[in-house]
Amino acid sequence: MRVLIVGTGLMGSSIATCLSKKNYNIIAYNRTYSKAVELCKNIGCEAIKDLEGVETDYTLISLFDDQANLKVLVVDKFYERVKTKFIINTSTISPRVSQIIASVFTPRAIKYYEGTVYGSVDEARECRLISMIGGSPEDLNDVERFVREYSSKVVYAGEIPSATALKLAVNNVALALPALIGESLELLEAYNVDVKKLLEVADATWLKTVFERYWGRIIQEKQARFTVAGVAKDFRLIFNELAENGYPAFVSGGVASYYSSLLREYGDKDYPRAAVGYLRKKLSDNKY
Repeated sequence: MRVLIVGTGLMGSSIATCLSKKNYNIIAYNRTYSKAVELCKNIGCEAIKDLEGVETDYTLISLFDDQANLKVLVVDKFYERVKTKFIINTSTISPRVSQIIASVFTPRAIKYYEGTVYGSVDEARECRLISMIGGSPEDLNDVERFVREYSSKVVYAGEIPSATALKLAVNNVALALPALIGESLELLEAYNVDVKKLLEVADATWLKTVFERYWGRIIQEKQARFTVAGVAKDFRLIFNELAENGYPAFVSGGVASYYSSLLREYGDKDYPRAAVGYLRKKLSDNKY
């Protein structure tokens, strides 16, 4: 079975790695061709410079933001260049843009689905992402069957843009936690409280799972699983969607501003470590 991966960044390349282990024929496209070539050297896929004339069974879209999705899928008329049975968009984009994309593909009888994911590069490479599907129930079984190839859990959210909205709701909770940990560390610093006391309390409560997930990534510099740039983009989407729908967005607006302030210096870094703010230097010095 042929699978086209459009976008070979962190997530696209990691899902491609998973599928390559299951004997799918992977075709990789990235606007920066060298990135697709590098991926295919590692997993044995076919890197292409142009989408014109490509035929495939499934197409996975993994692009950074609204603008990239609109450019590749709408402005560049993806629907005229590629022949594919299903398009599954894993990108985290605004629900409004997802509706625009669907409005372009649906009248042309192209089976377009949202396929947003929760998890990072490790989960993707190991085929254990949490996938959220949005789209018509008509071909849902075929879509879910394929998505399970790289997922440990698949949730059908409803018609478009349900899965995109669900992904933003999940991220609004999960991605805020490292920033809150950072401010908690600052509070302890202000009153000279040993950080180990916080970890001791957390270990005895439901917070244990939160610290187990993030603490190692906070205290040690590691390869980015999800960058500050990605988190800042997601929170801007969350804030804008809430505001445009008439809801207050006090918390998401504050978190968006916080991560945006880190972009210049830490945009390509793993976000949990960057989120600890000015205490980063002490963490680097192993004082915790």
